[in-house]
Amino acid sequence: MACIRERRNRLVIDFYDQHGKRRWKTLKEGATKKQARQELRKIEEKVEKGSYIPPGKAPSFSGTDDNPGVAQKWLKAKKPNVRHSTYQQYLGHIENHLKPYYGTTRITRINYDSVERFIEHCQDKKASVPTLKKILVTLGAIMSYACVFRAIPSTHSV
Repeated sequence: MACIRERRNRLVIDFYDQHGKRRWKTLKEGATKKQARQELRKIEEKVEKGSYIPPGKAPSFSGTDDNPGVAQKWLKAKKPNVRHSTYQQYLGHIENHLKPYYGTTRITRINYDSVERFIEHCQDKKASVPTLKKILVTLGAIMSYACVFRAIPSTHSV
């Protein structure tokens, strides 16, 4: 059962996630009960769907050597099912374009606006339109992979 409490002059949402783990979300100072109830409703919907991801727990786009990101996991999953040349093309898209731009950005931070900024960035770097389209197809596949494995909610896809 979720509830809203006041603690140190701030409202706190106290709830259990889909795994049964107790979580708290402290709202900004000055937040109203109405705003807290709206936020609680959003959280409860995500928990009900099984798509709640605590802040800071979402995987990164490219990750690190010891903790691979979504892009590396997608690439590893693709490798046995595609030709070597296709794999090399995907690897090139990730290493040369996507990884330098998104780096260790949390996958939940990649949205329509960030993709638009990425497109502008590629156009500034004089990437050709066909290349840019192929890179965006790769990015879309990575985001779909993240949805399937619940790294991001399915409504978040690019």
